[in-house]
Amino acid sequence: MITQLGEGPFYMNYRRSLFLFILVLTVLVFSGCEDKESILGQYAGGRLGVILETDELPIEPSLETTLINYIKKRIDLQVVNPKLLADSGPYYLYSDEHFYRDQLGLDLLLIVKVSNINISEAKPSIRVWSKNLDVKVTNSCSLTLSYTLRDLHSTEILHLGQSHGFSEDSTRIRAGESGIHFKFKEVNHYELIEKAMLKAIRATDLL
Repeated sequence: MITQLGEGPFYMNYRRSLFLFILVLTVLVFSGCEDKESILGQYAGGRLGVILETDELPIEPSLETTLINYIKKRIDLQVVNPKLLADSGPYYLYSDEHFYRDQLGLDLLLIVKVSNINISEAKPSIRVWSKNLDVKVTNSCSLTLSYTLRDLHSTEILHLGQSHGFSEDSTRIRAGESGIHFKFKEVNHYELIEKAMLKAIRATDLL
């Protein structure tokens, strides 16, 4: 009597082993695809104070507001600017970590420092074809971002780190048989710094 391949014990064991292999492989793959929880995400439900320090730039308050609003949208924490709360109350002279904890009810304090801000001069690049001319002028910004996250109940430093940010913007002029086309935008140094700062904060594990 001839046993068909699909009915033999060897074939059944092969199918069982193949099924187990695929099952284990699937579990390993999907377990490795789980999103890693961010640093601030581990403290969801708490109250976070954010302070931004820069190299004494006059645009610091605007940058601080941009940073706080950006963080607010991405984590489940109450995010406030403790300096503003302190300055508006009777205890502005005592705005330290104990004040932030006892008077403002903050659980965490994130101090972000933006330094080494470098805005490059406009750099033109020209490309020429037989009947076309393309002129592109680029402005860019690079900076360093460092941060310290403190637990205000224990005064312990929970995390600290550093990252780099870069941004650029350009004006473009094209000339050819179809005429002249240009994309002109006035250089805004604040926007360049803002984009570089947000890119640097995204490069950390905070969010």
